[in-house]
Formats: sequence, structure tokens, C-alpha cells
Amino acid sequence: MDQPLVSVITPARNAEQWIGSCLDSVRAQTWGNVEHVVVNDGSTDRTGQILDLFQDGLTVVHSTGEGVSAARNRGVAAAKGAYIALCDADDVLLPRHIEQAVALLKDGDRAFVTCEAYLLTAGGIDPKRRVLPWGTVPADRQRLGIMEANFVSIFTVMPRAMWEELGGMTVGLRYNEDWQLWMRAIHSGWEVRTQAEPHALYRWTPGSAMTNVDAVLAAEDAMLTNFRDEFGTRLNAAESDFLDHRLKTGNPRVMGSQGDDALRRGDYTAARSAYIEAAELMPHDRKVRAKATSMKLLPASARLWQKRLLAADRATGRDVNHR
Repeated sequence: MDQPLVSVITPARNAEQWIGSCLDSVRAQTWGNVEHVVVNDGSTDRTGQILDLFQDGLTVVHSTGEGVSAARNRGVAAAKGAYIALCDADDVLLPRHIEQAVALLKDGDRAFVTCEAYLLTAGGIDPKRRVLPWGTVPADRQRLGIMEANFVSIFTVMPRAMWEELGGMTVGLRYNEDWQLWMRAIHSGWEVRTQAEPHALYRWTPGSAMTNVDAVLAAEDAMLTNFRDEFGTRLNAAESDFLDHRLKTGNPRVMGSQGDDALRRGDYTAARSAYIEAAELMPHDRKVRAKATSMKLLPASARLWQKRLLAADRATGRDVNHR
């Protein structure tokens, strides 16, 4: 049976340290019909020279530093695949990644696949640390759930038709550009399916964009406000009420972050209060809900959560003084 072409899109800016591993991982896919489109987005290091070494089976698009959303849009425009897969320049796809994701899709489905991945840190790969925050989210909970938090990983494979219907990623967003796309997709009738077995490595470093927690969280309210302006008439009453309450009350991830900070410094009362507030706005988040419930019913459990949090900080090399 003929395999549809899958186009892997990679934006790369000053990625000389990682891009070789990314390129090798795409070439090693067991899926037999793959093209790799890399957008060299204004790199000033040796990224371009490294890409020249991988010319066979590689399409390189040159851009001038327009940002990750514009780079991905350019990559898709140059791609030929019936399916689009995303992989950033510092990440790695394991050999069966595309094969396992495409197996969950059928031609004509209004569905896309998000894939689990291992977290890759300075300390290596920890099989217990993965990227999907909630695992598989049932279809009937996805519309509300995606407004609570992003439960779709960047390791996503989608029909090209979905990307084109939505017009690609919104240019100009420094953060949350992928979350906004998934939110728009789900509220346009596309269903998320989950490849729950990890087949990729998500690189987490103290200097990566998504470790700039304060900036990421600050960008969420603007994104949600724009989403309400665009999709407000498509929301049901419960969804509209939730979004209004969320924007009025504050960011539950900020609350969760405040809880973590309080836990680190041993202020268990403040941590408990922050987690309880966050859980009210993120009822699908089992971990936040577990922290809130256990600390409320058994305050001494805060010490156990603190121990786990500090161990995670050490494992990821996180500098809690420079978030």
C-alpha cells in the first residue's frame, strides 16, 4: 500500500549545537515516505553550514529571522506532504514516531495526533518525566480542556488540510503559538487523538524559550482574549463562563507557579492556598488537583510535595532564582 508523504517541519535559528541530531532522527524514521523541510531563520552560527552537509532528502528554506510561527508557515508552504509533522531543531524523533502517529489517522478524518515524548535534560532521559500533562483527553472534554491548559505537545502530526483551513500559525506570537493553533483547531471541529507511547525526546534546558516561565505566562491572557474575540460566538455557555472567569480571576499556571515557589521556600500555607486556586481553574490537571486536595486534607503532605519538587529541580538543572 502506498504511504502518504509526511512533511516534517523544523524552524532553526542558531541551532548548531542540536540540529545534527534532529536531522539524523528524521532520516532514521521507519515510515518510508518522509520529507524534511528546515527553515533556517536568520542563523548567524554554523547552522547553515551543517544543513549543507545534509542536502540529500532535505529541503532548506532561508528566512531572515521572522520568528518561529512565520518560519513554520514558510516550511509548510514549501512542503509537499499530505500530512504535516512538527519537530523543533533541538528535539529528537525516535524511529517509529511518524509510523505510530499516522496509524491513528485515516484519510478524510477531522483529527490530528499529539504524541507523548520523554523529557531530555542536562541529566539525561528520565522515563518518568514526559511532556503530555494530562495523558489522553476524551473528545468530549477537549473544547473546555484546551482553554484550561495546553494538553497538545509540539510533537503533533496533522492533515495538511487542517493547517490550511486554519491559515497556519499566527505570526507575531513569541509564546503559545502552538497552543493557539490547537485551540483554534479544536473549536473548529478537529479532534485530538493521542499517541501515548513516547517516540520523541523534548529537550529542556535552563535557557530554552519555554523555561522563561514569567514571560510565557504573561502572554497567555492576551492569547485567550484574542481567542475569545475570534471564537466567542462558537462557545457554549459553560465554555464562555469559564473563559470569562479565567480572564477575570487570573492565570492558574501563575497560581501553580506561585505554589511551587512557596513550596520551595517552605511556606506550606501559601503553597496550599495557591494550589487550591489553581485547581479550581484547571480541574483536568490531575497533579495540581492532587496537590490541592492532599494539602487541604493532610497539610503534612506538603513536605512530600516539596521533596519531589526540589528533586525535579535538581534533575532538570533548573535555577529557581532565575526563572
